[in-house]
Amino acid sequence: MSLPSSPVPSSFDEFEHQQDSFDRIVRHRQTLADEAARVAKEHPGARIVGLIFEKDAPEAAEFRRALGMADGGSQLDFVGVVPRQIVLGIVGLDGSEEFDAMRDDTNGDLRRLPILFVATTGFRWGRAEYRVDARSG
Repeated sequence: MSLPSSPVPSSFDEFEHQQDSFDRIVRHRQTLADEAARVAKEHPGARIVGLIFEKDAPEAAEFRRALGMADGGSQLDFVGVVPRQIVLGIVGLDGSEEFDAMRDDTNGDLRRLPILFVATTGFRWGRAEYRVDARSG
């Protein structure tokens, strides 16, 4: 089961951009949840965020650098799970409501992954649920 993206209006000015950002989170939610489950199983204490960024977003070059991606990767959008500190360091959300959205909630083996979509025109937050089976692996 996955959670809906945040219904709170984002920093997008136009409805079409808001809808596209919502659609992109929905489209990639399961992939990010699956990756988060894998990372959490291999690194139980990892604090992670699902990240989607457009190749032309203002923060894209900085994200690529922080993730050790080659400059040739600049032709592609990015979808993946990254350490929370990378997102905080680049987007600078400390102390904001958006920072609170990055809480990594845990209830036994059920976890909630914060997802950040970074577009050329703004940000949108979403969430995904995933399970980590502590008995396997």
